[in-house]
Amino acid sequence: MLLPLRWLKDYVKIDATPEQIAEILANVGFPVEDTEQVDGDVVLDVEITSNRGDCQSVVGLAREIAARSGAEFSLPTIALNESEIENESSERVESLTRLDVQDTARCPRYIARLIRGVTVGPSPAWLQKRLATLGLAPRNNIVDVTNYVLFELGQPLHAFDHDKLAEGRIVVRRARDGDGESFTPLYGDTPVLTPEDLVIADAEKPVALAGVVGGAGSEVGRSTTNILLEAAVFDPVGVRRTSRRTGIATDSSFRFERGVDPVRVDFASRRAAALIAEVAGGSVCAGAVDSNPDPTAAPAVSLRRERVLKILGYSIPDGEITRILTALGFALENQRDGLWTVFVPSWRLRDVTREIDLIEEVARIHGYEHCPARTGMMARVPKRNPREDIKRTVRDVLTAGGYDEVITDSLVPRGSERRFNPWQAAAPLDLGQTAMRSDHAALRVSLLPGLLEVKLRNQNEAGRESIRIFQSGVVYLARGETELPDERLVLSLLDDGDYAADGTCAVPGYRRIKGAIEAVIQRLNLPPVRLRAPTAPRDEDDPRFRGFLPGSCLDIVVADRTIGVAGDLGQAEFLAELQTVPALAELDLAALLMLEAKPPVFAPLPRFPAVARDVALVMDEAVTWANIIDAIDIDNARPELLEDVALIDIYRGKQIETGKKSLAFRLVYRAPDRTLTDGEVAGFHEPLVEHLRAVLDATQRGG
Repeated sequence: MLLPLRWLKDYVKIDATPEQIAEILANVGFPVEDTEQVDGDVVLDVEITSNRGDCQSVVGLAREIAARSGAEFSLPTIALNESEIENESSERVESLTRLDVQDTARCPRYIARLIRGVTVGPSPAWLQKRLATLGLAPRNNIVDVTNYVLFELGQPLHAFDHDKLAEGRIVVRRARDGDGESFTPLYGDTPVLTPEDLVIADAEKPVALAGVVGGAGSEVGRSTTNILLEAAVFDPVGVRRTSRRTGIATDSSFRFERGVDPVRVDFASRRAAALIAEVAGGSVCAGAVDSNPDPTAAPAVSLRRERVLKILGYSIPDGEITRILTALGFALENQRDGLWTVFVPSWRLRDVTREIDLIEEVARIHGYEHCPARTGMMARVPKRNPREDIKRTVRDVLTAGGYDEVITDSLVPRGSERRFNPWQAAAPLDLGQTAMRSDHAALRVSLLPGLLEVKLRNQNEAGRESIRIFQSGVVYLARGETELPDERLVLSLLDDGDYAADGTCAVPGYRRIKGAIEAVIQRLNLPPVRLRAPTAPRDEDDPRFRGFLPGSCLDIVVADRTIGVAGDLGQAEFLAELQTVPALAELDLAALLMLEAKPPVFAPLPRFPAVARDVALVMDEAVTWANIIDAIDIDNARPELLEDVALIDIYRGKQIETGKKSLAFRLVYRAPDRTLTDGEVAGFHEPLVEHLRAVLDATQRGG
């Protein structure tokens, strides 16, 4: 917004330098971007926010400067001499033109005035000079007045040659569809009209594009003697759409897009009519045709003194609050001590609707520099979030163990539950038409499909055949049509294992996943984890094991509670594309939060050496390592001084009959107060081995 200071001082009596005025504007939220000397006047280029359409005018900025500085503010005076032509009632405005507003939503108010007997010619020097300071070239006295009032009051106007309007009518309607209706603007390319466009028409054709530009057929020229002056309110959204679609942007459309004053539009109409009569002669017909002469009354908003104090942090005297709001055009009624009812002026209806808006106005004009500075920090240490704690622990343990964390999309293709469904979810939640992508419109019920997509991409695009990745995230399990879903926090792992140069798997991925899960459980100080076959007979159609290789699935059990499943990939769709078969696991981290963690126990470093005994037992293929651990712990066969049990080797060969395998493992014993003798170790080692042989139906190799 360009602001000539000589023009400004017509409305605010202030003795200040351009620099001081620029500082005042900046302090009330309108920084000055540039200053220019134009024909002996100083013109400020003021930045106006989009919510302050009232300040896209000289009067609007003058009101702000007066409120901040305390200077006297006044509106322009209107010397309007309305006359009835030949004093005949038949010659009033109502008898000379007819107004038909067919779309009141897009045009809430339309005012038409008539000025008859004008002489179109050059504008007087003072008017031309005012427009020149804004960079506008004078055209003629009629058009120059409409431009002058636009910048003075912020209300766009348009002057029609009344004699060129068919039947002297004004019809505000949508453009017609399908009948080839055409419109030629005063400037710009000729647009193709659509029913989305609001037009000002006469009895036959469009004569203006509402709020944007006038038409070439009804413009004011040297032969014009009778003027129909339009002053209206148009819907900002509609004007913006039409302006953008047609590519025609004007000073009028710019202001209509930001909203104009629905009440004081009549003031602007009378101001322009009086100026036209002054500079072009003629007489203003009595009255006006107004489609909405009683616009909405000013809304009331309550303002409390204690709320002002609480928000701003300091007290402002009641008299100063009243002065500031009154200077800005608000009307106040004092309900009781410290409580006002504030009536919002018509030009602020769009941006002042709540008490907090009034407080902002008070603070803005009184000065933000009065707000007390706080030297302390208002930060608070947030409460510990158990879910975030467990995710952090999982991340620390797994990344230290060589796993890479990935993040996959929560939205997956429909039918993904047919690949993996370890939580036995019903049909996944479908977002339908609200989904951003039609091919990813369901919420995931497992993280495993996402991990496999990551593996496939690494294989195809980066040439990495073997990876180790994990993700901790939320899956969404439906609980009924009227209930919110169960947003369960789970951990998923994928491990390809280590492969030798000849392509053989040196370390199976399943073994590393088992170790990773054990490390996580140990870090959380929870009871030891077990990976074991399901206790109940397995149903191959059980959704928990869907996508896993049949016979490879094991339950992940902690404290006798099944919290997940692990196994090798058996999903045919992925196996056809992958070069290696990964091991997978998914467990319920939320379930771990419900378990009681053991307090950490710190012990001194051992002072005495350990004694190790290696054992190799031949047993059925069906016996698992978990069965061995259970036989030691659950059967209460664990000697007091047994410190550790570790698997050394699994052997299948000529010396082992078919259907059997040999497991070699190491038993480590240690006493905290002495060095154990061979006799002491034999005293509790040999009974333990005998117990394992009996429980597992095993034989000992080499003895």
